[in-house]
Order: sequence, then C-alpha cells, then structure tokens
Amino acid sequence: MQKLERFLPGFNHVLCGKPPKTAFTQYREKLLKLRQSTLSELSSIFEGLIPLDKLSPNARGAHSRTRVYSRSVSFFGFLHQVLSPGMPCREVVRKVQSFCSEKNLPMPDSDNAAYCRARGKLDDELLDTIHTHISEKVQQRVMQNQRWKDRDVKVIDGTGITLPDTVENQKEFPQPSRQLPGCGFPVMKVVACFCLASGALLKWVETELKRHESRIMVKFIEHFRPGDVVL
Repeated sequence: MQKLERFLPGFNHVLCGKPPKTAFTQYREKLLKLRQSTLSELSSIFEGLIPLDKLSPNARGAHSRTRVYSRSVSFFGFLHQVLSPGMPCREVVRKVQSFCSEKNLPMPDSDNAAYCRARGKLDDELLDTIHTHISEKVQQRVMQNQRWKDRDVKVIDGTGITLPDTVENQKEFPQPSRQLPGCGFPVMKVVACFCLASGALLKWVETELKRHESRIMVKFIEHFRPGDVVL
C-alpha cells in the first residue's frame, strides 16, 4: 500500500501531488471567472439557462428603440452587478464600452445615467419570467444520486431586510416593536424556498417581520410534491 505520509514537515513531496480542491474552492474559482468575464462571455455562459428571446426589443414602449443600452445589454450589465456585489455602475459602463468596441457598435460615453435609466426599465414581470425559466432548467439537471433516498428535499428559510424609512414602507413593513417610534427603520421579511440538491431558488415571499415562516409555507405548496421532504 502506498504511504502518503510526509516525514519532513513543510517539504512538498512531489509524489504526493496536490490535494484535491474542495467544492467551496471550485465554486469560488467559477464565481471569480464569472466576475471577470465580458458581457459577451457572460451571455454565452448563461445561453442555455436564460431565455434570450425574452430579452428581444419590445414592439413599443420601454426598450423598443435601437439603443446602446438595449434590454439585453441592460440585463447582462445588471447581472454582472448581481454577481459582483458592490460593483459601481461606472464599471458596468466600461464593460458596455468594451462590448461595443468588440461588436463595432456606437460607443457610449462614460456617464452612467443612461445605463441606470435603462436598468430601471427592466420590469418585474420580465425578471420573474427569467427566474422561473432558470429555476426549471436547473431542476431538470438534478441527478438521481443528488436526491435523498429518492426524495426531493426543499429548504425554507427567512431573513430580514432593512428598508428606507418612508411612510409607505413603515405602513407595509413596520419596524420591530422593541424600537421606539422614529428610532428605527422598516424591516421586510423575505422567506424563500430552495431545492437542496440544485440550490435553485424556487419561490420567495415578502412579508412583515412578525409573521412566522410556518404561516407562510402554504404559499409554497405549488412547489411541493408527494414524497418531498421539507426542512
């Protein structure tokens, strides 16, 4: 039997080779690659998951004209920001400029106002449609050995998000009761349902902080099937 014990601490034995990368290390390297990709590369990477036809120009209204910040460019610029928390809009503009140079398109200026306006026109219905499509695609890739005893495991968890202190937010998402009036911020509770095997976010619910997760589970019923395990 081959012995891999190192008799000299700190001495890298050539025959031992490098230890295998952990799943977390592999994930971190993939995420870093995504963050460093161009808009064209990002589009190619997600081509099989994102329905690109949904990013075509509208017949009329927002994103109907031929502009630099089309619906597709705005979406993938926004996706870059989601994958890289803290990325300023100016950095997205630089990526768009690189994309336009690559495709021989008119070059936008360095002002990020046009991008911010275009990003704001990405409506919720479009984003929900893309999310549903991606979730279904990811679910289809779950292999049998990733299931627990031939059962799908769904995970439900919640968190709180601090919102701007406006009258509307205070009314819909009241601040915690232990805080004095005028001394706290509205808090929105987000409860989500995930697939444990794929990690896909199946559905989420936005509600006030005091509601317990168990009372919200009924909203996830459509994603449960007989035999599923819910955590």
